[in-house]
Amino acid sequence: MQAQVPAPAPWTCRVMNSLCRIERSAQEDPHLLAGECVAPSVLTVLKAGAAAPTHRQGAVIAIGNFDGLHLGHQQMLRAVVTEAERSDRTPGVLTFHPHPRQTFARTSPFALSSTRAKLDLIQAEGIRAAFLQRFNRRICAMSPDTFVAEVLARQLRASQVFVGEDFHFGHKRAGDVGLLSRLGEAFGFTVTAMAAFRDPTGAPYSSTRVRDALRDGDPRSAAALLGRSWRTTMKRHGAHQFRFGHLLRPPAGIYRVEVRAAPTGPALTKTAWLSGGEGGGEPLLTLGSGGVGERQSTLIVDWLDRL
Repeated sequence: MQAQVPAPAPWTCRVMNSLCRIERSAQEDPHLLAGECVAPSVLTVLKAGAAAPTHRQGAVIAIGNFDGLHLGHQQMLRAVVTEAERSDRTPGVLTFHPHPRQTFARTSPFALSSTRAKLDLIQAEGIRAAFLQRFNRRICAMSPDTFVAEVLARQLRASQVFVGEDFHFGHKRAGDVGLLSRLGEAFGFTVTAMAAFRDPTGAPYSSTRVRDALRDGDPRSAAALLGRSWRTTMKRHGAHQFRFGHLLRPPAGIYRVEVRAAPTGPALTKTAWLSGGEGGGEPLLTLGSGGVGERQSTLIVDWLDRL
């Protein structure tokens, strides 16, 4: 006998060109995210607490942070898309913002990608529904049973859930894959636990390895794990300087980068100097004069190598 699933919260979602707006009832929990989320129009994006619209219910869902979307993440999402196509369901993800490690610890900039960039990468893998869960103390305090009942069953109405084999969830990470599978049986969804995908040396792909490579000033090794160059969107700070925002920052040095004004625009390879944030200031990327970057307020930078 399946556990009874409560009715979803009274949210609605309208996809309007590139804008997905979540409208809340006055009774909505104030701890949950509000406002607007920019995302590609083919990707339905719901924020925390939003019930999946009818055409997205019963989705095949991958759960994870997906920071940077490295090659291991990509393999999992492709498995989700394949299963969703086989069962004629929507391929989706449940992901978190901010990263759990940033919620409770004072860390230096940590993220490999912004939420918008992460959504773009997820969509490129064929995912059609993204559920953004704000990771805060309320979510952290949820028991594993409550998380499954409220999020996976009531809000998402998932039909199948994909996780890594070392997946843990709920308060103090008390839930594991075994418990998730048992709760899935009670609430009517199946669970697929995937082994870690490994590189040619046998080491597992991970966001931690990508961060370590970038902190060592080695964007080439990071690219081997990501399957593409690490990309940042930077905002102008001066005549030829650009700032990182809240993303991870490599060490000071001279780098070879590709810059462009738009994601699909023409690229120009440049030599750039990254400062070390001397005197407690923010590290800045300085580009030489000429070409892309002269007038743009924001710039897309692909990190190729350290010189």
